[in-house]
Amino acid sequence: MPAARHSAPRAIAIALIVASPWAAARAMSDSLRLVPTPRTAVRQTGSFAIGRRTVVVLAAGASADDRFAAQQLVEEVATDLGIRLRTVEAASVPARDAIVIGRLGRDRIVNQALRPVRGRTVSQVRREGYVLSIRPEGMCIGGRDAAGTFYGVQTAKQMVRANANGRTVPCVTITDWPVMRYRGWQDDISRGPIPTLSSLKQQVRTLSEFKMNFFTMYTETVFRLKSHPSLAPPDGITAEEVRELCAYARKHHVEVAGNFASFGHANFLARPDYRPLGTFITREGLRKGDTCGFNPAEERTYAFLSDVYDEIAPAYDSPLFMANCDEVFYLDGSGDRSGKPDPRLERMISDLGVGGVYARHINRLAELLARHGKTPMIWADSETVTAPPQWGTGPEKTAFGGNRDQALASMHNDVVLIAWEYEADYDFAGYLKPLVASGRRVLVAPGVYATAQVFPYFGFAAKNIADFTAEGARTGAIGMLLTTWDDDGDSLMGYQWQPLVWGAECSWSPPTYASARTRDAVRGARLAAFRAAYPAVFYGLIGGAADAASIELSGLREDTLFKTAPRYTMSASYYWMGAGESAAEGRDDADVGRHAAEADRITAVLRRAKGLARHHAGSLDYVVLAARRCAFMARRIQAARLSASPGTSAEAARAFEALEADAGDLRAEYIRLWGVENRPSSLANVVARYDKLIQEMHSRAEAPRSG
Repeated sequence: MPAARHSAPRAIAIALIVASPWAAARAMSDSLRLVPTPRTAVRQTGSFAIGRRTVVVLAAGASADDRFAAQQLVEEVATDLGIRLRTVEAASVPARDAIVIGRLGRDRIVNQALRPVRGRTVSQVRREGYVLSIRPEGMCIGGRDAAGTFYGVQTAKQMVRANANGRTVPCVTITDWPVMRYRGWQDDISRGPIPTLSSLKQQVRTLSEFKMNFFTMYTETVFRLKSHPSLAPPDGITAEEVRELCAYARKHHVEVAGNFASFGHANFLARPDYRPLGTFITREGLRKGDTCGFNPAEERTYAFLSDVYDEIAPAYDSPLFMANCDEVFYLDGSGDRSGKPDPRLERMISDLGVGGVYARHINRLAELLARHGKTPMIWADSETVTAPPQWGTGPEKTAFGGNRDQALASMHNDVVLIAWEYEADYDFAGYLKPLVASGRRVLVAPGVYATAQVFPYFGFAAKNIADFTAEGARTGAIGMLLTTWDDDGDSLMGYQWQPLVWGAECSWSPPTYASARTRDAVRGARLAAFRAAYPAVFYGLIGGAADAASIELSGLREDTLFKTAPRYTMSASYYWMGAGESAAEGRDDADVGRHAAEADRITAVLRRAKGLARHHAGSLDYVVLAARRCAFMARRIQAARLSASPGTSAEAARAFEALEADAGDLRAEYIRLWGVENRPSSLANVVARYDKLIQEMHSRAEAPRSG
C-alpha cells in the first residue's frame, strides 16, 4: 500500500549484494514498489509533498543529458499528479519544495542537498549509479555519471507513479548501481513484423525506464541496401531511420548495435541471384535442400558481406556488431539442391577441420567489421556445432568433439560470445564454463518464450531469465541480452513487456543463490515481489485496479485447454488448427467451459484496467486480444463437439455463426494492433490465416443446413 505522509519511524535496509536477495526483495515488496529492485533502500520517517510551488533545480550550466532527465520527471509528475513543475538553474538549493537533479561530486547543489546522507553512502556509488534522497523538505537525485542521473530519475518516477499517496511520496534514501554492464534486449524484425520507427523508439523509451541500456534488432533481409536494392521489402528499415533511432536512444542511454545474419539460416540465398553464395543442409534428419547459410569456401560470400557491412555498420553507434553465425549445421555435410557436396568446402573442412573453418569465417568477418571500428558478437552455440543443439538436456552446445576448442583457439580474441538458452531447467554452469574460460567476453541470452505463442509463458520464461542471468553474473558475464523471436510471423511486441521488464530486474541486480537448494525460494520471493510491483510501475495501477495474474494470463496457461503441458497450451498452432482437430485435442467439456469463462473474466478485468491505467494503457489491448483468442479456441472445441453430437446441429450452427463473427472481430483487431507497431510487410500472411479460419467457421455453420 502507498505510504502515508507521516508514517511511524522505521528504517528498512535493503542490500542485495550483502544480504539475502530474496529476503531483500520481500522487504521491498512490503514497502516500496520499484523495478529493478535497488541495491539499498533505507526508509525514513515522513513524506515529501509535491505541489505547485515545487521546482526542479539543476546546476548552472547543466548538461543536455541532465536537462533531458529532469524533463522526464516533469512529465511524470504532470501525468500522475496533474502538476506542471518549473525547471530552473541555480547555484544553491532552496530551503524547501525543491527537486535537485545533477551529478555526484561535480555539482555543488547536489553535494549540498545530499549533505545529510554523504559519506560512504555517496562515495561507494559506481558507474551508472545514483543516490536518490527524499526528505520532507525536498528530493535530490545525484548520478555518478550522466547515465546514473538518468537512472536515478527513473527510480524517482516510480516513486511518484507507484508509491505516492495522493501528491506525497515516502521518504527514503536509495543508493544503487547495476551489476551487469550490458542489460539488453533483441527484437526479431526479420520473421514477420517489421516495427515502425516510432514503435522502435517506444521500445527504447519504455525499457530505458527500467534501466536497460543495450538493443539490437535481429536482421536478415529487412535493411534496405543501396548495393543490393532487391534484398529488402519496400518498407524495410533504412540507414537514415537507424541513425535517427540511435540519436533517440543516446538520449535514453541505450546503445544500439548493428545486426546481420552472417553465416547460418540466411534463407534468401535460395534466390537464384544469390544462390552461388549459399550451401545447403543435407544432414540426415534435416530436410534435404533447405538453405542453411553462406558458403565459406566461396570468395563471393565475403564480397557480399563487405557490401552489407559497408552500409549497415556505419549507421549504428555501438562498437559491437551482432554477426549471429548460429546453426551452421552444414559444415560437416553440404551440397547443392541435388545433394551434390561442394568439393571446395569439403577440401577446406578436410584441411582445417570444422572448428577451423568456422573460426576462419569469423575472423574474415572480424576483419570486415574492423574497417568500421566494430567488434563481432556471435551466438555461442555455433563455434561448437557439428550437429543441431540438443535443447534442454545439458551443455551439449559446447561439447561436440574437439570443434569447440579448435574454434576458440583459432578465433580472434576480441570476439564476444553470446550464450543462448531458453529452457527453464538447464545446466547453465556447464554451458558457460568453457566460454568464460576462453577469456572472451560473454553475454547470456535467455528468452521471453513468446515464439509461436498466443501469449508468452511468463512463468516458464521467468525461471529461465532469472537462473541464466544469475549464473552469468556469478561467472563473470558482462551482460544479458533478452531475446524475442517471431518465427511464426504473427507475434506482437505489445504483450511481451512483462518478461522484458523482468529481464531488466534480473540484469540490473541478478539473483544470488547460496546453493541449489535455496534457488527456488530465492527466485520465488523475487518473482512474487516483481509481480506485486509490476502493475503499478508499468501501468500506474495500484490497489484493486489491476489483477496481476490476468495481465500475464497465468491462470489460462496453467488451466490447460489442450491435452498438453502448460508450456504448449497457448501454442499458435492450436489457434490456427481446424475445428475437428482442436476438438480431438481439447480437454473434457468441463475444462473447456471453465477455460472459456476464465478468458471472458480476464478480458473484462483487463478492459477495466485499461480505463484506469495512466501509462502504457494501449499495451493492454494486446493482452485482451490474447485472452479473446483463448476464449475462441475453447468455444471452437465446444462447437465442434456439438456438431458431432446427435440432435444438436442447429445449436452447432449457431455456435459456428458466433465464432465466424468473433473471428472477423479478432481479425480486425489484429490488423489494428499490427498497424500500431509494424509496417505493412508480412501482414498479409497472417490475414490469410484469419481468412481461412473465418471461412472454416462459415462452412461449419452452413454444413448442417446443407445437410
